[in-house]
Amino acid sequence: MSLFVDKWIKAPIVLPDGHIEFVIGDSHGHLELLKPLVEKAIEEEPSCFITFLGDVIDRGPNSLNNLKFALNTILERKSKGFGGEFLLGNHEAMMLATLCGDRFMSDIYFRNGGGWLYEEFNAVPHNLNCMEWFKKELGEDAFNLLTKNGILLKKYSNNDVIPDGMLYRHIGNLFLVHAGVNPDFSHSTSRIKEWLNHFDIFNINEEDHPLWIRGPFIYSKCNFDNNIIVHGHTFECKIMNDRFEKKKPGHHCLEGNRFGLDAGSFYTGYVAGVLFKNGYYKVINQLNKKTSPDTYALAI
Repeated sequence: MSLFVDKWIKAPIVLPDGHIEFVIGDSHGHLELLKPLVEKAIEEEPSCFITFLGDVIDRGPNSLNNLKFALNTILERKSKGFGGEFLLGNHEAMMLATLCGDRFMSDIYFRNGGGWLYEEFNAVPHNLNCMEWFKKELGEDAFNLLTKNGILLKKYSNNDVIPDGMLYRHIGNLFLVHAGVNPDFSHSTSRIKEWLNHFDIFNINEEDHPLWIRGPFIYSKCNFDNNIIVHGHTFECKIMNDRFEKKKPGHHCLEGNRFGLDAGSFYTGYVAGVLFKNGYYKVINQLNKKTSPDTYALAI
């Protein structure tokens, strides 16, 4: 394992004075990478607010414990008065739909890394259904944090409206969201929020979605009303610049008004996070050198 900590880099980050935000990209079941990354960030900035951008499950070797660690980290931070937030990724949305009994979604989910759920559920004999078992495994507080106190499950069952801010976090000039923002709605901060709030999180057929969007957002040149969109979902090492070049795995930086943090953990061996403070950012990467690119697949 290797841990890489950059220096503070000056950037047009606008945050409240004294606030430090640590944002973590997709870790996909790699607890051995995520845990030291979080520990290092807390060592660097003990009072930081921690936000996970989702996709902490599937494809990697330890999905359930990785999810437990992420959720319990936030609960612990909140208990100490520092704060944290867990944002859903598309993989958590697929998992919740599967737990709600959606057979169509479960088929798609298991074909995209969700087989661990079936294996964990059947590992020890019990008389619980899958949702009951999952809630017991996580613990009530962590389950409530993941499901926004059950609001997301009600959304699935009753098509209820999701309250403002369920799929993103907005602080200063940072929008934190799993996949990105449609640039067609970017001419004002209020329009960005309006776009982020009107989606059915369980509709995987909607590519124009905060949990699924890629190309239109990734290659947009707009300034998102001078906001910076911090996201995961798309490997940074797969994104081409204007010269048709790709960044090396583990390289993360501000690209216009976009900051991507999906390091491609199950392919590259990296998990990435970034510390933000007013006027600056600092990237932290954790690398497992044993990871082989042979596991690569175009991930959703």
